[in-house]
Amino acid sequence: NAAVVGTFENCVNSGTVKNDKGCGNNNFVGGFIGYATSSTNLRHWINCENKGVVYGGGNVPGSCRVGGFVGGTYAKLQFTSCTNSGAVTSCTTIKDDSDGKSLVAGFIGDNEHANGKVTFVAADEAAGIKPCKNTGTITLTGTLNQYGRVSGIANLDKTDGTLTAYDVINEGQIVVKNLS
Repeated sequence: NAAVVGTFENCVNSGTVKNDKGCGNNNFVGGFIGYATSSTNLRHWINCENKGVVYGGGNVPGSCRVGGFVGGTYAKLQFTSCTNSGAVTSCTTIKDDSDGKSLVAGFIGDNEHANGKVTFVAADEAAGIKPCKNTGTITLTGTLNQYGRVSGIANLDKTDGTLTAYDVINEGQIVVKNLS
């Protein structure tokens, strides 16, 4: 088992998190963390909610990854009784680049690495554990060189990361518009 190095408990983000300028080769935007990089230690969210607007966009020379909780990760992340009710949007113009893609989701924009292990804990009513849920609108729009992915919960960009999801619920609207 991994050591827990960061626990977010009963935390709420209700502010707007916005990066519309792009940055470097990639753009990572999240309600709590833009990019989680540790492959050995666990970060755990318990009874947390993102109510804020999370927006990533602009002219990006690489890729754009936007999530209600985490933009991109190759860390070990665990969610228990968490909710995203905020609008999450990726509105990107990807410049000429072989990695031109955009990923957007209610919790995790992109779990992109073999060490990335994301778990949504199973609901247990007797123990007070509610299912994780997205009720926010998730939007993907813009100009892409490769592809875009949009999900109410999480994206798994590569086949070597893992995503384990028990009892997750998406009630949010998924919007894909004006892609070229």
